[in-house]
Amino acid sequence: MRLRLHHFIGILLALLGLLLFTAPLATSKWEPLVKPLVYESSGQLRADGISRKTGIFLYEKLYDHHLMWPLGVAVLVLGLGLALRGLIPWSKKPLTRVAQILGAIVTCASVFFTMPVFLVEPESEMRLVGWGALVLALTLVGLLFAFAAGVPALMRDTPRAPALVGLLLCLAPLPVSLLLMSLAHAVLGFRLAV
Repeated sequence: MRLRLHHFIGILLALLGLLLFTAPLATSKWEPLVKPLVYESSGQLRADGISRKTGIFLYEKLYDHHLMWPLGVAVLVLGLGLALRGLIPWSKKPLTRVAQILGAIVTCASVFFTMPVFLVEPESEMRLVGWGALVLALTLVGLLFAFAAGVPALMRDTPRAPALVGLLLCLAPLPVSLLLMSLAHAVLGFRLAV
């Protein structure tokens, strides 16, 4: 398979999304790169200029979890969409296309709402009542889409691979969210409170 320009741009965007998402967690890594924009080598603040304003902007934004994780997840999903463009069999048939698009929306929403667990402090305790209800609601919506569009498309349309992709995407929110949650638990070691 030949790597096309949109695949390459998608991979770069996915990496940028991961970088944006993890920026608040990796302050010790990027701080030495931003510090010279704000301070002189003697430790004094730089004169008011574009370099200082850029450095202060980066300091403020890179520390802000509420801005960086949604932006990072959005860029990550956009990058993955571009990287996988042409590799996933999309259908021209309306029912199959509806199943694929709605399945992709609920799966991306479950990823978007699960990614903040990676921002939890290591070894901390957390409750997931709202997250569980949200993921279950997305899974039920995905099941509704699966029965309304995915199963009929799988029965009627040929070839069946695009309809199967749509059906699997509709059923994916819960498994994908649980996979991300177990990965975050393995990496951070947080405890779930009852």
